[in-house]
Amino acid sequence: MKTSAKFPFASVSLSLLVGSLALLTAFSTASAQIIYFETDFQDYPTGNLIGNQSWSGNSGNGTITVGNNIISPGNNAVVTYFDNNSPGPNSAHAFSSDITSDFLFSVDLGFTGSKGLSTPAGQFRIVDSANTGSGIYLGIRSFSGGSDFYFAYADKDNPNSYQTIGGALDPDKFYTVKGSVDFGNATYSVSLWDGGTFLASKSGITFREGTNKDLPVTKLNRVYLVQDQRGNSANFYFDNISIIPEPVAAWMLIGSASLLVLQRRRRSRTKA
Repeated sequence: MKTSAKFPFASVSLSLLVGSLALLTAFSTASAQIIYFETDFQDYPTGNLIGNQSWSGNSGNGTITVGNNIISPGNNAVVTYFDNNSPGPNSAHAFSSDITSDFLFSVDLGFTGSKGLSTPAGQFRIVDSANTGSGIYLGIRSFSGGSDFYFAYADKDNPNSYQTIGGALDPDKFYTVKGSVDFGNATYSVSLWDGGTFLASKSGITFREGTNKDLPVTKLNRVYLVQDQRGNSANFYFDNISIIPEPVAAWMLIGSASLLVLQRRRRSRTKA
């Protein structure tokens, strides 16, 4: 009797797990089709990024172009160059839909050259255009009093004073930044990688406030590539940008199915 009681449970358990995996696969496939923004710039024509593939912006007193990738020859990337002591180039791309929930992002960042006139920085931003730039601010930058470059971020408490993550970075190579965003709490976590080698991480970073500080961030809808501050001796590179939804609901579904399986197991054992 005990043996026969276990076989129906095994059938039910297997059916539930197979169904759960099928739902997870379907959910993951659907999530993969929802891409807020993604590009490796390989299908972009070389030249000015502004006006290219719907990018807008301001060249300032420099250039922001596709191509000229001396870090990874043969592959397109976006490179910024600053040619005097005035505001630098920037460019933005609007998302196809507003982000209003948790999401993941990644970007490759690099630089060549050295610190110039002041404190040059290459910034990657994901912001709310309606709230005058509130959102995620991070990138590679130098600081006064030193010649090294670091991975750094600005947050709500330090909007104009960037905080570093990890040690000094080497020129002429790409670093990968991976991030996970908790939209409801307006925070995010990031990790920095040198190829497959983990370097550093930081969690609980708050969104940097824009000009309209009294307005809550209700959406993020634009990605910016910026060369900030002065310094005509350093170029900054951006490549392999990915901004996609976080498939949390699928894992919640698996958790619910597993709980149901455990409940059925307990009932089966009780009957046996």
